[in-house]
Amino acid sequence: EIEQFSDEEFIETDRIPTNARAPEILLSIPYEEPFLNVHDYKFAGERPGEEEAGPEDLGPVIIDDIDEIIALQAEPADTTIMVIPKPRNYKLNFAVDKADLDITNSFQQDFYQEYRLNNQNLTPGFSPTMQWGLSDLLEDRRLIAGIGFLGGLEDISYGVRYDNLTDRLDKSVTFQRQSTSYTESTGALPRFVKSHSHILRYQLSYPFSEVFSVRGDILGRYQRDVIRVVDDVSLQLPNEHQYLGGAKVQLVFDNTLDKGLNLFNGSRAKVWAEYYRTLDFDNKDYPDFGVIGLDLRHYQKIHRDLIAAFRFAGNTSVGQQRLISILGGVDNWVIPSPRYDNTVGVDASQNYVYQALIMPMRGFFRNARNGTSSAVANAELRFPVFKYFLNRPIQSDFLENFQIVGFGDVGTAWTGSGPYADDNSFNTNEVEISTIPAVTFVLQNQEDPILAGYGFGLRSRLLGYFIRADWAWGVVDGRTLPSEFYLSLNLDF
Repeated sequence: EIEQFSDEEFIETDRIPTNARAPEILLSIPYEEPFLNVHDYKFAGERPGEEEAGPEDLGPVIIDDIDEIIALQAEPADTTIMVIPKPRNYKLNFAVDKADLDITNSFQQDFYQEYRLNNQNLTPGFSPTMQWGLSDLLEDRRLIAGIGFLGGLEDISYGVRYDNLTDRLDKSVTFQRQSTSYTESTGALPRFVKSHSHILRYQLSYPFSEVFSVRGDILGRYQRDVIRVVDDVSLQLPNEHQYLGGAKVQLVFDNTLDKGLNLFNGSRAKVWAEYYRTLDFDNKDYPDFGVIGLDLRHYQKIHRDLIAAFRFAGNTSVGQQRLISILGGVDNWVIPSPRYDNTVGVDASQNYVYQALIMPMRGFFRNARNGTSSAVANAELRFPVFKYFLNRPIQSDFLENFQIVGFGDVGTAWTGSGPYADDNSFNTNEVEISTIPAVTFVLQNQEDPILAGYGFGLRSRLLGYFIRADWAWGVVDGRTLPSEFYLSLNLDF
């Protein structure tokens, strides 16, 4: 039991100075056997005479600043003075922070593909790609280089990008070169073409806040098409050169929180406008084309890790040259091989120069609809089964990221003022009868230009790739089409 002492045993009021800021406390530490005397001890192994003399018992002691005494007693007896090193200049030094090898063709050019009547090269398919990345200690400067083999060693894509993130205004410079081979069947004889595309892009990004920014791009593109010589006719054909310049402006909003692989909470939005002009120095002709578009996404938590995801995207093409939007299928479609619907015609009156895929539109092949404008809405219910029910860490990466997904898609593409307008080429068919004189009939298409699809899918990560297997049924004019299977490698929608 701790012995209690009265205040009179510790305070002597007649010894307190009149100008003292606080009462002075007198501590008297009684010493009785067999308690340890902390002022008189020695370590084991010490020889007599080596111990230091302990302090004498001076009786009651006046302590002016008890907090300072307690702080000093808490310090070790042998205190080493910390020496603050002299500041030195930071020397820029780069180290490898990325080295990847994959087969998803992730290093292809991020520009629209050239439109061809036989619709080749919509997706290069499996292509080995290697990327390396360097960054400084503070990750303010990054250098990324990569090379990809598009379907073989003959067609190669490579590029390099430098990012400067030292200031609030982020700056980036990118150079990309891509070569592709294709066959053009526009004339009486096919032409075998080797195309080389070079792009130089300078991008600025200014953040207004942590979740909202504006971005601007300046782009220059040079394309050279080499006609391969296979006969006397192709020997006489000259190579073609094309120069293009333009700019792009984007507003980007993203406040999503990552709750797991392909699981988010929050919203994302991107609105952009781009304008390009082709520079034909020989003919002094400078046709232009532009694109205006938006992509809105929202991820809503329902319960725990059960997420509902919604998306709406649309774009329209303007200018003398046009971008054709091709609706149908899924992104990074692997198995079965992406199929093209040739039953849907292309408006020949439109000067299509570039093409873009509008996805996902599950339940249909590619080119289910096409036009100068497009719109698509998607909804998914993402259910991570094992992560939802197990309240403990999951050792298996495949099981942790395994998801069952239910989805629905609605979309269309059109020319003219709207999907149901008379100037939409899909709504009319011209039939010409070879008579004298020739007779042309214009028939109204009774098929609905708007498509719908629904189904379910499985998702998980295997060997580092997020694999998606979908079973979908398309709906046209209230009729449900046979199911289609899609195996793809892609995140989100």
